[in-house]
Amino acid sequence: MKETENMIENNMDGELRLWLSLTRKVPAFRGAGRLCSLFSRFYARQARTEVQADMMGHRMWLDPQENIDRQLLFSPQLYEWRERRLLLSHLKKGDVFLDAGANIGFYTLLAAGTVGPTGSVLAVEAEPGNAQRLQRNIDLNKLSQVQVLNVGLSDKPETLNLGLNLSGNRGGHSFVKTGEAKVSIDCDTLYAVMKKAGVTRIDAAKFDIEGFEFKVLQRFFADAPASMVPRVILFEEHDKFREIAGGSTRILLESNHYRITHIRELNYLAVRQG
Repeated sequence: MKETENMIENNMDGELRLWLSLTRKVPAFRGAGRLCSLFSRFYARQARTEVQADMMGHRMWLDPQENIDRQLLFSPQLYEWRERRLLLSHLKKGDVFLDAGANIGFYTLLAAGTVGPTGSVLAVEAEPGNAQRLQRNIDLNKLSQVQVLNVGLSDKPETLNLGLNLSGNRGGHSFVKTGEAKVSIDCDTLYAVMKKAGVTRIDAAKFDIEGFEFKVLQRFFADAPASMVPRVILFEEHDKFREIAGGSTRILLESNHYRITHIRELNYLAVRQG
């Protein structure tokens, strides 16, 4: 353990080590995230290189110029702490977890640690650069129970333009928004992706696919047998995307026997009843 800590420290400059010695000890209180964000943005005032850091019992390569990476680097104890506490409380050893819109793998790593080597994680990420960074973090932690798929999710097999956010939030790429650039992505239905991956059930899932949650889940419920439907789903509901997406994810899940709990802002937890 000490050898790992030294390796991580040696990968960081002195200023970053100083900031992290403070921000990683900040408890959860109102405004704590904003306070740590101020420090992280100050550190990113000039060009910085990727660093490797401890992340809730795992290790990750993080880019201080990226918004989500900075949050994870400076205050992982605060990052979506309500969401992950609720989600992980529903996971156990041997479970199967789906991370749809895995980005660079924070939830993937936490779920892999919870389900253990007897469980499995399917991490789906559409954007090629994010998928490469995701795989790099999986390899760093030697997590053989994680399968990474670089594919888009939709309600039918198709090729779509993914709008890219290149202004410090690479987790904000979306099929329903026009980005600063775009990349063509092959997409398929969730049921088809699961079958190709050899996944026969999902116990819990996280969906963060920037407005495509409704389309993907509506088709999945139509395609998949009840045995494949997750008992717990953490998801985002973008009201501004509802018209484009075709409907409300909350209403769709309620009609499929889920009880919805609003966590904060755009984030909800759905637990299947019965």
